[in-house]
Amino acid sequence: MDRAGIARAIKDEASSFSGGMLQRILLARELSEEASVLVLSEAGSSLDEINRLKIAEELKEYASKGASVLLFSTDKDELLPFTSEIVELVEGKLIAEIGDNNEA
Repeated sequence: MDRAGIARAIKDEASSFSGGMLQRILLARELSEEASVLVLSEAGSSLDEINRLKIAEELKEYASKGASVLLFSTDKDELLPFTSEIVELVEGKLIAEIGDNNEA
């Protein structure tokens, strides 16, 4: 909670939190678990640029421990700080691959 900057969440009611604070609480909860695969949708939603970058670092650290992190987003630009590889699908069809082995 301290690393995510949400320590005050322990004392306050959720109804008092901004969308960004709620998003950081949810991400902190998910990152506190040790799983081999972490699946997130719209992980940067409601976050400002500073917190998006902080979360990106947390996700990279999580993945460096051997976990796979799958992010789904409707905003490709949102994914760039988070990912090493992007696969773009439209109506279930592969449109583009961007990443370590497939620079586009």
